[in-house]
Amino acid sequence: EVLHAPRDDQSEMRLDLLEGSSDDTTQGTMRKWGKTRFRFRRLDRSFIDQDRLSYGQQRLLTFLHYLELNCNSVVADELVNGLHHRWIDLALRSIGDRQAFLTSQNPLLFNHLHFSSPEDVARQFISCKTEPIDGREILCWRNLSIDDATRFFKAYKVGIQHVGEILLSKGLW
Repeated sequence: EVLHAPRDDQSEMRLDLLEGSSDDTTQGTMRKWGKTRFRFRRLDRSFIDQDRLSYGQQRLLTFLHYLELNCNSVVADELVNGLHHRWIDLALRSIGDRQAFLTSQNPLLFNHLHFSSPEDVARQFISCKTEPIDGREILCWRNLSIDDATRFFKAYKVGIQHVGEILLSKGLW
């Protein structure tokens, strides 16, 4: 059973009805959907199933589907892995106004971010460092200080280095 029909005849999302029941209570009919499947029409009018997409295409599809289901916030770990540069731009633009928590050990993510002020830098970056506290190593999460954000922003405005390079050269990553 197709729950969502394509508008442009270029893609299709299918959901299987896993379970359905009717009762006479105020709850009405209950249905459980699952086994989400996507397929896309090619130029020759044939379809390609999601399983035949590349690793990066599958990651992007999954992320875009996740965004459709989460209107207010996004949590994504290592978002850029396997994504082409254009797909990274698409993923970040697609986040829109949602509050986003993105982690990465890959500088590609950072190179797609834009900053308008040191305060913007301090607001967007959170660093995680291990610090000794009472004889134990504790993970400490903090926004960049305004001093660090200002040092970063000055180098960023010059426009010579990528964001990841600036973070590394300033000892911020």
